Amino acid sequence: MGGPAGGETTQQSVRQRVAVVSGDIMGNHLAGIAPSQISPVETYLSDLPDVQYESSLGSTRFLKVAKCKMWEGLVVVKVFVIHDPTLQHQLSTYKKKIEDVSTKLITAPNCLQFQYLKVYHGDVKLENVMVSSWNWLLLADFATIKPTTLPENDPADFTYFFDTSRRRTCYLAPERCCLAELFTEGHALFDLTQLLAYRVGDYLPTKVLDKIDDPRVKAMVEHMIQRDPSSRQSIDQYLDQERGLAFPEHFYSFLWPFLKQFAVTPIMPHDDKIKQIKNSLSDILVALGAEDKDLINEEAVDEEKKDKEKPDRKCEALIIISSLISSSLRALHFTSSKLDALELLGKLSEYVPDEIILDRILPYIFHLLHDDEPRVRVCSIHTLTHCLTLVASVPRSDANIFPEYILPSLADIIQDEVIIVRQAYAENIATIAETALRFLEYSQLQGMMTSYSYETELATLQEVIQQKVATMFSDPSNVVKRTLMEKTVTKLCVFFGKQKGKSPNDVLLSHMITFLNDKHDRHLRLSFFTSIVGVAAYIGCHCADILKPLLLQGLSDAEESVVVAAIEAMTSLTELGLFPTHLQCDLLTHTSPLLIHPNLWIRQSVVGLVSVIAGLLPLVNVQTAIVARVQPFLVKPLLQLNREVCILSCLRPPISREVFDALVKSADVGQVLSLLQDAQKQKIPLATLPSSLSHIDHPTRNLLRRLVGGGLTEENIEQLIKMQDHLTRLQRQKKATEAIRSSSQQQQQQLGLVTQRINPVSQFGYE
Repeated sequence: MGGPAGGETTQQSVRQRVAVVSGDIMGNHLAGIAPSQISPVETYLSDLPDVQYESSLGSTRFLKVAKCKMWEGLVVVKVFVIHDPTLQHQLSTYKKKIEDVSTKLITAPNCLQFQYLKVYHGDVKLENVMVSSWNWLLLADFATIKPTTLPENDPADFTYFFDTSRRRTCYLAPERCCLAELFTEGHALFDLTQLLAYRVGDYLPTKVLDKIDDPRVKAMVEHMIQRDPSSRQSIDQYLDQERGLAFPEHFYSFLWPFLKQFAVTPIMPHDDKIKQIKNSLSDILVALGAEDKDLINEEAVDEEKKDKEKPDRKCEALIIISSLISSSLRALHFTSSKLDALELLGKLSEYVPDEIILDRILPYIFHLLHDDEPRVRVCSIHTLTHCLTLVASVPRSDANIFPEYILPSLADIIQDEVIIVRQAYAENIATIAETALRFLEYSQLQGMMTSYSYETELATLQEVIQQKVATMFSDPSNVVKRTLMEKTVTKLCVFFGKQKGKSPNDVLLSHMITFLNDKHDRHLRLSFFTSIVGVAAYIGCHCADILKPLLLQGLSDAEESVVVAAIEAMTSLTELGLFPTHLQCDLLTHTSPLLIHPNLWIRQSVVGLVSVIAGLLPLVNVQTAIVARVQPFLVKPLLQLNREVCILSCLRPPISREVFDALVKSADVGQVLSLLQDAQKQKIPLATLPSSLSHIDHPTRNLLRRLVGGGLTEENIEQLIKMQDHLTRLQRQKKATEAIRSSSQQQQQQLGLVTQRINPVSQFGYE
């Protein structure tokens, strides 16, 4: 960037904001011209016996750089040859002085702040302007060896000293301006010919200046390159003049003092940087205009309300903060710091442009996706999904980001050895699939798909997701299967849609049905019935015949929570109109005996099903079909079967838990109920029933005693007879479950495993 005098000395009065270069000279004046003979760098290293040449790092006609080896290790050697035989004698005094200073500074940091010493840089150009990972600008490669003046009629010295890149670009005082090159994507203002013409007024860099879009920056650059140095302002003046105009106000009021803490020595560790940014996040959002102060300080406000009230704004200044986080991310040591970094990236993604999310944030999330700590991988999956959902527009360059980058990068996660990582992937797979479909549709609408068809890409995408879902359905851990059903299965139905030759029945339901055969995990069976409604709603009414035996199987499940879920699924499917009238009546036939079940939740669930069916059917069908099935379990006739409160108030007393469990655990429910029915016909009192039946075996007599002692009544016998089918199926299910458990215990004993019961002990003094 050109200074007020056109050259490059650094000034101290820049209010500690930037390193500024100004002045009219570029370095010490060197007499003579370039040498006619140029030797390789190895030739000059022969004078240094302790230095062993390794390889060349770069070579120009006046400066050569080589990688060498010394007793301390690898070093970089720069060679600049001055052809003057008297130079050694002339410099001996300076050499002694330098050695004395070096001895005194041997314990001091090996760096100097040249801008405070008014040292001329000599070669300011974009190649020598460096930006640190915390966005701090530094000037490198001081070049006081270059000449101060150049002849106008001989380009030899310019070519030798300044045209090292062979681009013919001219970075000479007083007309250089790196700022112009920065805003024009690398177009320099002058080459040597143009500069000479500009000095005499025969050339204007209008074509390059017109490439600067910002009018304030363009006007500032034009003012900086005036031929008369006295007409230019100091950098201080330019900064003050453009405050809030070309340069945003928050650069002065917040960003510079905030980022300064990461640049001062000692340099803050990366983990501490992340902690500091997290602690200051609310202040950052407010200072940069991303959040309203009143909204962000309102702790009691509901999160959903907060999201609605928050304006949809993009804050490009947060790109600087996100780059600060990403630059530290690969060097983090602590798991907590990595989790905080992911949280920060997810939060900042809500305010930065879509291109920044795709190009600058996602690559670092994928880096942590392969971290050694499972918690970091889990958080990476959630953060990745969150960031992808925030992308509203897809640049043309990223039209294929899902098939070419995102999905291949996630391929290994499905086989992760840690369950919680696979569970997190299963929880987010539907959202990832939806986002991929949205990207594809956006590319189609914007005309980005020229070399491939939408239908082909959609089929390929659905096939990839289907393979991943099938792998998750076959996961050895039921936790992954349950998560997939409970969190994503309905969204996946919408994603798969009506594929050619396939339906959600083929893709999803066929896998889900197999989970009912798992007798070990009641939670898996419970998840099936809680998630089947969404799948069935998308498939349509033609799945009713498939679902009926599955729902009836749920009624006889050994776990009563699964029975409740099955009945509630029947109710929801009936409300959606997926069951025809005859099927509703069949379901009512199997569920109405459960109105006297000892479990309160089961009774209430059946009442809900009855009321829904009664509310959907015509009154004639209610009186002919429903009343006949429900009336035996009511204490009095009831007309308003569509009201749950009325049904609950008229239910007969339930069977006692002792009687119910004793019958289910008996060897033969049918035989016991037949004995009770015969005794009722013979009018044998229940109290004397066990001793009155002399032909029964001893276990049956003991069972009858438990039934009578458990509160069995004459009225219960009739009700139990109506529940006989349900009790028989339930008994069969329990026996099968117990057989599986017994087999599992035998296998554990063969392996030498011992089941231990450990009582939890509170460490916090709570009872």
